[in-house]
Amino acid sequence: TFSPASLRVGQLTQNSPYDFRVYAGNGDGWSAAAELLGVIPLESPAPPTDVMEWAHTETTVSLTWTPPTAPVATHFRVQVSSCFKQVGQAACVDGRPCLSDRTV
Repeated sequence: TFSPASLRVGQLTQNSPYDFRVYAGNGDGWSAAAELLGVIPLESPAPPTDVMEWAHTETTVSLTWTPPTAPVATHFRVQVSSCFKQVGQAACVDGRPCLSDRTV
């Protein structure tokens, strides 16, 4: 068996239509094509706006923002910096990394 069957196709041009045809094969030959026509890779979303702190405790901060409306964002990444550093410096004075990523 061959499951799951998937393929990620990269290096496509944004806002240009593409047609995809998928065939199944074995020792006896190939199937007819299953077609997905007119797929258009979307452009990257604009950045969120109105980023604000709306609540905090001694050890947490809650953020809120307005998502872009077109094209629609499907997820967000928040980078957290916990130290000051010189340009080109990869770590805080105590050796901790300066950035951490959180995807929501």
